[in-house]
Amino acid sequence: MKMLRTAAICCLLGTVLMLAGCAAKMGGVAPTTPSVTPAAGGATVVIKDFAFTPATVTIKVGETVTWRNDDGVPHDATSPDWTSGSISSGQSYTRAFDTAGTFTYVCKVHPAMKAATIIVQ
Repeated sequence: MKMLRTAAICCLLGTVLMLAGCAAKMGGVAPTTPSVTPAAGGATVVIKDFAFTPATVTIKVGETVTWRNDDGVPHDATSPDWTSGSISSGQSYTRAFDTAGTFTYVCKVHPAMKAATIIVQ
């Protein structure tokens, strides 16, 4: 019984250390980024340091948003209506928005990342 308890404590300690390392790598909470109106044709969102930058973009119906992963790990951009799938480090994903509305998305791979928003006018 004592050996089982020791193994459980070691397993718990390992989990805590792993989560602490993930939190340290993520750099805590991402700063608030002001809304940005992109140039004609769409917008680019950079994924870096476990954050979407800018956090809010405004585009016109028919324009695109490109997510570019400049982080060292895979990410995604997922809303209730669509998902990018995994975006590997150094890769990008582009999606056209054909309907006006406000779309909030997250990284399902890293739920601690702050949600971001696309406004389509």
